[in-house]
Amino acid sequence: MKNKNIITGVIVVIVIIIIAVVIGKHGSSTSSNVSSSASNQAGNSSAPIPVTEVASSSNGTTQYTNNELGFSVDYPASWSIEADPSGPSFTIPLTVAGSNSAAVNTIATLAASIYTTSGACAFPTLGASASTKISTTTVGSNSFGTLSVQNSTSALNYTDLMYTLQQGTGKGQYCYVFAFGAVSKKTTDTATQDNNNSIISQASQEFTAMVKSFAFVVGPAGQSETSHPNGN
Repeated sequence: MKNKNIITGVIVVIVIIIIAVVIGKHGSSTSSNVSSSASNQAGNSSAPIPVTEVASSSNGTTQYTNNELGFSVDYPASWSIEADPSGPSFTIPLTVAGSNSAAVNTIATLAASIYTTSGACAFPTLGASASTKISTTTVGSNSFGTLSVQNSTSALNYTDLMYTLQQGTGKGQYCYVFAFGAVSKKTTDTATQDNNNSIISQASQEFTAMVKSFAFVVGPAGQSETSHPNGN
């Protein structure tokens, strides 16, 4: 029975990781529609529109803009970003609030990503061993579906957050997905576990703040990008 629970827990985590990493690559097909639409809108303009832009802000954050997917977010300046046209991925530093140096911890993974998928937003189906909470987060006129997951095996603890934002109608539906994941090795040392909790808690709060900073951007020819990626 113990082995069965471990396998179930691992499957849950694999499902979430697959959604955050593999399915995220499907955004390339969605973004190709956006790119084509943007090119048609641009007409004879000779000035190329950058697909992604990163600009420093004065409040300790950096603004990431994706003109192809039509959005911008503000993320912590301390995060490392891989600015791919299909959506950014972030590596989060393992530091405790108020400290610039890494604290002793057993965190193996701490990362986040943003991407789009075609169709209606949908959360993964999780096993009974995972502690889950599904809710709605409203920011301005945007309503984000929210999934929070806590899970563990005999050796590892997992924390996953996912926000989704539905756009479009009918066949033109698409979904913005914001995924956060933390994996840490279990430890019997209280100080190390406290550091794990502090680092992950801080990172998840920063992730949520980034999601709440989400804004649509205006694409070429002044057309609001809220109408893409299928031109509706």
